Amino acid sequence: MKKKTKMLLAVIVLAIAAALVWFFVLRTKTVDLNPYINVSYEGYSEDAVASFSVDTEALAAEIQSDWKEADDEKLAKLAEVLAVIVCNPESIEGVSNGQELEVTVSYDKDLAKSLGYRFTGLTKKFTAEGLEEKTPIDPFDAAVFGPEGTVLAYFEGSSPLVELVLENNAEAGDPLEMVVYQADRTRELSKGDKVTITASFSEAFDTAGYKLTSTETTLTVDGVESFVSNIEELSLESRAELLLKLTDVFNAEIQGYVELILADGNDVALGSSYAECYGSPVFAENGSAVVTNSWGSDVLAVIPFTTDINDAEFSWWANEHYDEPTVKTFAGVSGYFVVRDLMLDINGNVIISDSLYVEMSDLFEDKAAMVEEIMAKYGDEGIVITYEPAEEETEEESSVEESFAEESSEEETTEEPAFEDETAEETAAEEVTVEETTAEAVSEEETGTEEILTEAAADETTAAAQLLSETTADSAAETEEETTAKD
Repeated sequence: MKKKTKMLLAVIVLAIAAALVWFFVLRTKTVDLNPYINVSYEGYSEDAVASFSVDTEALAAEIQSDWKEADDEKLAKLAEVLAVIVCNPESIEGVSNGQELEVTVSYDKDLAKSLGYRFTGLTKKFTAEGLEEKTPIDPFDAAVFGPEGTVLAYFEGSSPLVELVLENNAEAGDPLEMVVYQADRTRELSKGDKVTITASFSEAFDTAGYKLTSTETTLTVDGVESFVSNIEELSLESRAELLLKLTDVFNAEIQGYVELILADGNDVALGSSYAECYGSPVFAENGSAVVTNSWGSDVLAVIPFTTDINDAEFSWWANEHYDEPTVKTFAGVSGYFVVRDLMLDINGNVIISDSLYVEMSDLFEDKAAMVEEIMAKYGDEGIVITYEPAEEETEEESSVEESFAEESSEEETTEEPAFEDETAEETAAEEVTVEETTAEAVSEEETGTEEILTEAAADETTAAAQLLSETTADSAAETEEETTAKD
């Protein structure tokens, strides 16, 4: 009896389980959500926004079509189920044609089961298509960007004071009007410098439907004239042309009036009669000083040179007078030329014209005094100056060059050469002295011939010395006054 009761209970449990399985499984209906997942687009290809959604109205209509009857409670439950169906992600930005998109749908499974439903097809893929393409704009197209384009872009001025002209002249309605151009540098440019230019849409315009095919370009400063910063920059041809011009100026200047600044600070006037005493100017290989005014209005090239003054006769030296002119030689006196706005053309050739401003300085027995004057004139605050005299001898085709930067001259001369007399006696007069005349001229020819004083010169020197030795101090003073009066 007990066994029959247990068997009956087991049968009842199985029946109940079967009923539950039938209710929850066989009675739960499966719905594919895939057909109800949609995508919509807003904007142009490349920056469109894709928005995902589930068509819950169509889904609700399908579910209700299977119902034999629908009460308010069942409809409310359905509304709850549909309300918690969510697309992930809800949207994707920056979408372009051909781009693959994927969305996943989630829902409340327990809530759906209570209504008797479960959903499949929760993932769906899309390929973006049909988006309107943007109108491309190439802001650096050669047809619109350049010296003659709608967008002016060119260099003007002379290196290193070149300026970049960058100007958008697009008319109203032209898509280029929406583009803003900016350069990282626009002023004080030198030949060879690189300038980066960027292009972007102005925030003041509605740029929807347009795209820039490029946003940056680089321009190299070229096609401009250049101020000469050092004669080393010149080609051999240009250097020769410039130095020929400076030599012409030198020859013209010494035909007039040149001041010789002595090592002791005194000066001596050298008039046109001394022109034949000058040697050819020898220019420094790299000893140019470049001066730029702080406001950039002038660029001056200061080009040093040396020259010799050979066997110049002087009757007066400071306050001292010579009855017989004394002969003086100065080896390697220094000077410099100032050339305003010396320039190279766009092909790198020096520009020499009649209007080129060239000025020659005084001559200096002491090179250091010349450098001091250059610095005093052109080394003020706000001015850049470089001075690099050559250190080695160089050769020019037209003459034997000597380096401007030699620390010492091959020939030594005294500041005041004495009137030379090998047999001269010292005079008794304190106010009159016998000067020794420098007549040395060392020859460097291959024959090695030594130059000596001629007999006539020696006789004249001896006679002058004897005459002076017999002259008293008073008579010497009277003779000096008479000579001064005559002069």
